Amino acid sequence: FTIQDHVAEWAAGALSLKLTDAERRALIDHDTRNALAREQYLQGYGYLTDAREPANVDRAIDRFTRALAMDGRYALGYAGLGRAYWQKYTVNGDPQWPSKSREACRQALEIDQHLPAAQVCLGMVSNGAGQYAEAKAAYTKALETDALSDEGLLGLAFAEEHLGDLKAAEQTYKRA
Repeated sequence: FTIQDHVAEWAAGALSLKLTDAERRALIDHDTRNALAREQYLQGYGYLTDAREPANVDRAIDRFTRALAMDGRYALGYAGLGRAYWQKYTVNGDPQWPSKSREACRQALEIDQHLPAAQVCLGMVSNGAGQYAEAKAAYTKALETDALSDEGLLGLAFAEEHLGDLKAAEQTYKRA
């Protein structure tokens, strides 16, 4: 990771890029220095990409939980766990999962309030719960750091649409 940090800094300097503090942080912040925790996170994220299979959601929860056991300050791991819990709710409708999902998203935000994945996690849960103003705020914050986030843009547009701001929703959908 240290070598990657130096290469990223060198490349930005060589290209004479003017990076904001948030962009610089996103470029070099890996969120964990534990390679095994990162591997578990990536496996969990992979399982979530095929969440149509209920067993994959359970596997994702397991991998994110393992990552967090290795690094309890892994904000990205909490964001992934929050997403997996929400997906579990969409699969089985069990009312325990939304609160678990929201709590995992909030834990990610406590560790790193600027992490786009944490804001997207909270926005996703808020949209799903019908709390569109909260979702809009979360997605807006995520887009401050990652302006090209498809999930952030689509989630924001959905929230704007449900808040009745159709013109803003249309513009946001076009950006996505």
